[in-house]
This record gives sequence, C-alpha cells and structure tokens, in this order.
Amino acid sequence: MDSFFDLRNNDGYLVCISSFVLFCILMSCPVFGGSFAAAPGTIAFENMLKSGYAETEIFANNPEDVPVDVEIIAEGQIAEWLSFYPESLVLGSHSTGESLVIIRPPWDAANGQYEGTITLVSRPRYKPTHDVQYGLNIETAVILKVSAEVVGEQIVDYSVADMSLESVEVGYGVPLTFSGKNDGNVRVTPKIIIDVYDSNQSVVVLSKNMTADSVMPTVKKTETINIPTESLSVGQYWANISVSVFDEIIYMEMITFDILEEGALLLSGDFVQLISNRPWSSPEDIVRLDAIFMNTGQMSANVKFKGEVYLDDELIDIIESDEMFSDVGSIINLTMYYVPELVGTYRVEGIVYYSGKSTYTKGTVLNVFSDTQNNNFLVEYKYLITMASVLFLIFFSMKVFGGIFGRPKGDMDAISQKYQNIDKSFDDATRKGERLKRKIRHMKYSRR
Repeated sequence: MDSFFDLRNNDGYLVCISSFVLFCILMSCPVFGGSFAAAPGTIAFENMLKSGYAETEIFANNPEDVPVDVEIIAEGQIAEWLSFYPESLVLGSHSTGESLVIIRPPWDAANGQYEGTITLVSRPRYKPTHDVQYGLNIETAVILKVSAEVVGEQIVDYSVADMSLESVEVGYGVPLTFSGKNDGNVRVTPKIIIDVYDSNQSVVVLSKNMTADSVMPTVKKTETINIPTESLSVGQYWANISVSVFDEIIYMEMITFDILEEGALLLSGDFVQLISNRPWSSPEDIVRLDAIFMNTGQMSANVKFKGEVYLDDELIDIIESDEMFSDVGSIINLTMYYVPELVGTYRVEGIVYYSGKSTYTKGTVLNVFSDTQNNNFLVEYKYLITMASVLFLIFFSMKVFGGIFGRPKGDMDAISQKYQNIDKSFDDATRKGERLKRKIRHMKYSRR
C-alpha cells in the first residue's frame, strides 16, 4: 500500500483521479438544467370583493431543445383561492405557453392584504424520438409573487376602448365589434342602444336594443354582435350607438356603414394548418387539436372544422369543433380534444367550413406509445451508455498508462525507487556545481 501512495509524487495519481471524474460525467449522460422562465414576476389583484372574481394570465417559456412538462402550484395565504386553466403545461422546444389564473376570495374573507406565490416547476420530457437521453430529471422552478386586496366596497368601472361596423351585402346583418374592459370588482352586463339613420342623418330607419355578454372583473373582452339590418335597402347609413352599464351611459359614437349590392363582397378563407399539443402521447392522454383558420375575404363568416381520425389507415372516429364567428382579417383557433385509446399511429385530417364554403383538406399525425415502451427505451439506452463508458475507461487506462491498475507490488516499488534515484541524482549535481563555483573563485584570488 505504501508504494501505491507514493504515486502522489507523479502524474499517474492525477491521471487516476481524472479518469474517475470522467467516468462520473459519462455515467450522468449529460445533465440538463435548462433556462426555463416565467412571467410576470409579480401579480397584484386589487379591490376585490368577498366571493368576487378576478383573472390574469401567466406565461412560461422553454428556450431549450428539450420538451418539458410544467406543473403549476399555488402556495401561501391565498393558495385555496387560486385556480389555473390549464393546471399544467406541455411546452415543446423553443416554445411559450400560457395559463389563466383565476382568484375567488371566499365570502367570509376579512378585509385586508393577502400574500401568496405561484410556482412553475419544469421537468424534462422524454420522447422515443430523442437521440440523446436528457439528464437525470433535474427540475427547474420559477416563483411568481401574488398579492390580493379584499375590500367591502363595490366598484363599477367598465370602459369601451374601440367600436366598429362592417359593410355588408343586402340581406345580411351588420356586425358590430367592440372591446371593453372591466376594471371594477363586480360583474357588468353592457346594454347597447342602436339608432340607424339614413345617409343624411335626418330620419331614423331602424332602432334596436341589445344586450352584450357579461364581463367579469379584471377581464378585457372583444365581442361581435349582429345588428339585424336585413330589411335595409342598398345605400349608406349612420348608426348612433350608446353603451350603458347599470343604467348609466358610458360610451357613445356615430359610425357609418354601407349596404351593398349582392355579390359586391368576396367571401374567402384559408385553412392554415392543423396542429396538436401532444404529437407524442400515451393511451388515455387528452390531446388538444387546433385547426387554424384565416379569414382572407371581405365578409365575416361562421366557421367550423369537421374531420376524421384514422388508426393505421382505418377510419375509427369523427371529430368536429364548435362553430365560431370569424371577423374579416382575423385568425382563429378551432379547438377540439381527442383521447386515443390504443397504441399506434393516428392520422387526423379534415376541412374547415365557413358560411357555405369549404377549404382544402389538411391533417396531422399523432404517435401513441405505451408507458412500457417509453420506459424500456430509456432503460436500454442508459444501460448501453453505462457499459460503453466502463469499457472505454478500462481500455484507456490499460493502453495509455501501461496497465497501471494491474501491476504487482514489486513493480510499484520499482517505480517509486526510480523517482527517488532521479531526485538523488539532481541533489548530487547541485552539490558538484557549488564545489565548482568555489574552486573558480579561489583561482581568481590566487591570480591577483
């Protein structure tokens, strides 16, 4: 043993330690830490009523090449008041996701200031298509601070930011689009009064009272409602529009629009793509599908997706979205959910229908693997890397260092003796040099 520890005086010991460190690094294969981020850093819910409501959005960003699962956790005084939709996220590589945060203080909450946190925990997500095993499930967490103020006073504060009318062909209703935000702490339901005048703004030709959707506190909402103008003839008109909340008028505007001849406007749209949030999944997973539609025409339209699901080229199911209203120039997501039951390759394809017209067919692929398949893949892959690492280190040590780990004790003693002899030779040479210097100085003094 003593001769082995003598190796600390030479490079062999350092090589042994370096090899051990290299072995540990290879065994971990490599560790993925990531740079996961979330926002906003601080969320403040102000002037909330007991049993009230408020909402906001949080965003999570994954800038890495590895998909991640994100768990959202509420903690602190207001943890039980908070809910999330969705409650977790699946982020692909270099992607961003969002979740709606909803807070509802209980009826017996005391007035005052409350604190809490929202923690987003990111975990690397394994997929059979990866060429590399990413890390050891290292978690990355981001904490967002949340505060809530509970008060006893009702605050009504609703405002309209924008309002517009579209021109339509004769026989169609005129779409009225407006955006409003509820900055108060009570639910509001806007009432809309519309008086339509002729082109000279002198005669009222149509009057309508309409009710918009209710708007919860802190919510900003854009809504489109159709004014029934089918009885109007071709020509220019003016609409005097007022919005009231709790019998108080908060907004008024005069807007012009046209009733056009039939065929004057173009109705067209583009089915951009069909995408899935989980192209790789397991049986019984809930898979979200989004058919993205763009209204490229000059008229608004009612839009709906209808599609078929194939498993290994056999039709097994039919899916369709809810019907949605599409403004001119808008891009909308027609969202559906599908739960695959069997392992295999699914193909989903379909058509978007809009106001009697249809688009080209587009589709996407879902790859469904069992959990056993995924786990076997990872276990086998880790085993192969581990074995390769061990074999490499054994070969490296025997080849480069001449089998240093297998030498007998006599060889180890010989190596130590060799280095001791070298040190002794250096000491002898140093003493001879000092004697030579003294002899030269003596010769110089003798010549004087």
